[in-house]
Amino acid sequence: MFGEEPDLVVASSGFNVPAVAADQYPKIDVPTGLTEARWVKAADLLPGTPTLVRDAIISVENGPVLALWQPGNDPVAAPSSLTATRFGLALSSFAAILIASLATREARPIETLLFALGLSAAAVLLFVKALALPVPIWPGAWF
Repeated sequence: MFGEEPDLVVASSGFNVPAVAADQYPKIDVPTGLTEARWVKAADLLPGTPTLVRDAIISVENGPVLALWQPGNDPVAAPSSLTATRFGLALSSFAAILIASLATREARPIETLLFALGLSAAAVLLFVKALALPVPIWPGAWF
């Protein structure tokens, strides 16, 4: 997908479908072997017998849905936040606050800028420093 080779390919142990059965919705856990957090750009499913699979939900355990898969469709890119991975958390949160302030005519520019700066700094301190989430603070800068 995206003209790139995948960084990680995982395989499941499989699931046997009875010859005569109603629709089944098994939960198949597929261990990745990863020991640290990783960003997901895309997810795809390659079933052994595509004619037996009507659709699938690809997700992270206790996490977000990465893709909804159906036979014949292209792989679906995982949704991303407001460009946080491209522009960094500080700039993305700052821009999101400024854009949100355009929703009202009562927004005061100086107060909005100060609020955006403070909330962006708080987001960096909370998510990157306190919770140690693997999020870039600035464009291309991973701390």
